[in-house]
Amino acid sequence: MSETDLLTEIYPEHVPADKGMRFINFFIDLIVFYILVFCVSFIIALAAGGAYDYQSESTGEALLFNLFFLFSYALYYGLLEGITRGRSLGKLITKTKAVREDGSEISFADAFKRGLCRSVPFELLSGFADRPWHDKWTSTTVVKINT
Repeated sequence: MSETDLLTEIYPEHVPADKGMRFINFFIDLIVFYILVFCVSFIIALAAGGAYDYQSESTGEALLFNLFFLFSYALYYGLLEGITRGRSLGKLITKTKAVREDGSEISFADAFKRGLCRSVPFELLSGFADRPWHDKWTSTTVVKINT
């Protein structure tokens, strides 16, 4: 019996979200994340007294910026899914929710683990497989909900 069948048998109200719906979730959340990053960067640049010159940054600065960006991405998902018990903005719009494999609500720890897993290089490509890595590694899944 597959995980999907087992989840649906235990929790009949939990129908797994399809790949198309999950892609829409990702796309909405990515747009919101980039808007937030742009706004925060703009505020920091104003506070620092001018625009940041990306052409003159050193390798160390570029690495630090990339690490900050990845941490911010993980924090965005971790906080949002943690506070809303499994729902990002994309999931709110598409009426889906992240739950544990047993159908129970995810915890803050689960949400942050999901967020950190999304920072792994090429994790995005795992969405084309049966289950994305951030689901496999955290024993979670995304389901449709009625509310």
